[in-house]
Amino acid sequence: MNFYIIGTVVKLKNEQKVMITGYYPIIIEEKQIFDYLGCMYPEGVLDSKQNIFFDKNDISEVLWNRTINDRNEKIIIKLNLFEKSNQKEMIQKKLI
Repeated sequence: MNFYIIGTVVKLKNEQKVMITGYYPIIIEEKQIFDYLGCMYPEGVLDSKQNIFFDKNDISEVLWNRTINDRNEKIIIKLNLFEKSNQKEMIQKKLI
């Protein structure tokens, strides 16, 4: 999986427009880890309880993708390595 960089705007399968704001958020209470953290678009963060947690397979369309630079590229490489090493699954198992 190639990750989208922070600031990318996507449409989810439920038609919600979301701007990506982070990677691999964990909800401890629900014992769940996701691929992405986002906020409503174009509204932004109005309340910390409005964070949107979603996985790559929830994305139906990319509406706007930021231009990648050297710093973003380094982060994307690390995220891809994290995913290839099955770290997400290992963390999920530890949460349960």
